[in-house]
Amino acid sequence: MRDLERSTGCRNDPFGADFLEAIATTPQHTHDDRLRKISKALQIAIPQLQDLTLEQDEGGWALALAGSLCPLAQESSQAG
Repeated sequence: MRDLERSTGCRNDPFGADFLEAIATTPQHTHDDRLRKISKALQIAIPQLQDLTLEQDEGGWALALAGSLCPLAQESSQAG
C-alpha cells in the first residue's frame, strides 16, 4: 500500500479506500441492494462468482467475500 494513512479509517476518500465501509454502514436493504448490483456487474468478468457478502475482520474492517460456483472450490469446502 502506498499511503498507509489512507487505510486507517479516512472518510470520503476520493480513491475509494472507505468504499466497503461506506456500504457496510448503510441500512440493510440498501446494503443488500448495492452488493447485489456489484455482484451482478462482477459476474460479467467472473462468471463463477455466485454472491458477494460483507463481513468484519478482527480489527473491525469491512471485507468483501465472494462465493464461487467453481466445482473444485465446492469440493474442497465440503471435504473440510
